[in-house]
Amino acid sequence: MTPEPAMSKRIALPAPNAARQTKPQNNLYKLLVETSQRCQQPLLCVSCHNPVTSAAERFSIDGKGSFHFVNPNGYQFDICVYRDALGCYPAGAPTERDSWFEPYSWQYAQCDQCELQLGWYYRNANGDSFWGLVNALLSKR
Repeated sequence: MTPEPAMSKRIALPAPNAARQTKPQNNLYKLLVETSQRCQQPLLCVSCHNPVTSAAERFSIDGKGSFHFVNPNGYQFDICVYRDALGCYPAGAPTERDSWFEPYSWQYAQCDQCELQLGWYYRNANGDSFWGLVNALLSKR
């Protein structure tokens, strides 16, 4: 009888900008996120101090990196856009209604620790995506 080859254990991590439909619970995942973001000027949830994204993930759309919007109910938001936000997950059904970034649909962006809404997750029909996060809900400490 020949011994069976040892099986290597693989850990599947989400691809960059992949929409996570469920709240991540994996401790290794959390450790990787915290370590990565600590090294890159982390931006934290103001409520629970969960690492959400980093300054390195910020980018510009049509030459603008920050935006001021007013929603249909009159609430004002100052947001910045980020390629990825590993400390968030998209919540709710995607919709194109009242999107600030057409032709992108949006979902709520929730902190994966305390579930505070931190902004919105945007995705287009081609699968391109980004996060629009409210400046006042992120802190550096």
